[in-house]
Amino acid sequence: MRPFHGMGTLTTAIVGGGVSGLALARGLLRRLRRPSHHLRLYERYDHRRCQGFGFLVQGDGCRALQRLGINPLAPGLGLALSHVQIFLLDGSLVGEHQLTNTVAMERPALLQVLSEGLEPTVLRYGEAVEGFITQGKVGNRVLGLQMAGGGTTPVDLVIGADGAHSRCRKLIDASPRRSGGLAQVQEIVACVNHPAMAERLGSGFIKIMHPKGGLAVGLVPLPSGKLIWFVQFDCHQYTLPERADLHGFALDLLQEFPSWLLEVLRHSEPGHLHHWRPLDLDPPTQLVGTNLALIGDAAHPMLPFTSQGVNLALADAELLAGLLSGPHERLGLPQALRLYEKRRLPMRPPFVSMGRAMASDFLGSAERAAHRPPVAT
Repeated sequence: MRPFHGMGTLTTAIVGGGVSGLALARGLLRRLRRPSHHLRLYERYDHRRCQGFGFLVQGDGCRALQRLGINPLAPGLGLALSHVQIFLLDGSLVGEHQLTNTVAMERPALLQVLSEGLEPTVLRYGEAVEGFITQGKVGNRVLGLQMAGGGTTPVDLVIGADGAHSRCRKLIDASPRRSGGLAQVQEIVACVNHPAMAERLGSGFIKIMHPKGGLAVGLVPLPSGKLIWFVQFDCHQYTLPERADLHGFALDLLQEFPSWLLEVLRHSEPGHLHHWRPLDLDPPTQLVGTNLALIGDAAHPMLPFTSQGVNLALADAELLAGLLSGPHERLGLPQALRLYEKRRLPMRPPFVSMGRAMASDFLGSAERAAHRPPVAT
C-alpha cells in the first residue's frame, strides 16, 4: 500500500451503495474539493432499487446530514415529527410520547440527495464485489477486490458499507455471536400514497398493538401525502410461508385490526412491499482492520425497534470522511482508522441492549411495550 499522503492518493473502494456508502462518498468528495480519480463505490444492484422505504432520522443523523450539506427538512425530503401515540385494537390510547429532533424520510429521497453531485465515474451501480484478495491472517491487509463479472481490482483502502449480511465484516469480525442470528420480531414495510391519512396524522405517527403482544402496525407520515406503514410480528407465532404474497399475508394477519387501517394498507401496490428479517447480533469488538473500516449496518445491524440504523450509518460515514480527509489527513491511515473505531465502537452496545429490551416488551404485551417510546434515543 502506498504511503498515506492524503485521501486523494489512495485507491479507495466503498463496498455498498446504501445510505452509509453514499454518505461517505459525499463526505469525502466534499472535503477533497476536487474530483477523485481513486474513489469508487461498488453497488451490486441497479441504482433504482430502493428497498427499505423509510427512516426516522434523529439527532445524530440530522446533524451528520447538515455537516454533509443537506437540510433534513428540505421540501420533499423530511417531515418533522413531534409525537407518537400507541393504541389498542379498540382505539383506546395506552401510550403517548413526545419526540424531539425526529424527521421521517423516504429512503429513495434520501439516497437521491446523498448521491447528488457525485461523479458518474465514482458510482459503479450493478458491479458486485464477490470476494477479497488478502494478505496474512484475518484482520490483515486487503490487497484487492474480486468482482462478480470476473477480474480483480487493486485497493489501498476498503470501506465496508454492504449492510447487515456484510462480506466485509467477515474479514475482521471473529468475535462470538449470539446464537440464532435472525431476530424473533420481523417486519413487513411499504410506502403508500394516501394524502388523507397523511394529513390526519399531521406531525405524529401512530402504532396500533395487539393487546397480547407480538403484533403491531405503525403509520408514519412523509412529505407530499405519502406514509410508511409497517407490520411488526413475532415470527415464532406467525409463520410467513415461503414465497408468500406479503400483501395478502399482512392483511390476513391483521383481521382483528380496525377496518380503516386495513383500507389504508390495501392502497399499497402488492409488489412493492419489503420483508425485513433483522439480525440479532452481539455488539462488535472491532470496526477496523489494517486497511478496512466498517460503517452502518456492516459495522453492526440494529433491531427494528431502535430506529437507530440510519442514524448510526450517517454518523459513522460523516466522522470517517472527516478523519480521512481535510485537516485530519495528517493523522495517517492507521491512526485515522483507530480513532474512528475508538469513537464509534462504544455507540453500539447501548442500542443493542435497548433493542433487545424493547423486543422483550413487545413480545410480552401491549401494556409493557407502551410504557416507553417505540424508538430509541
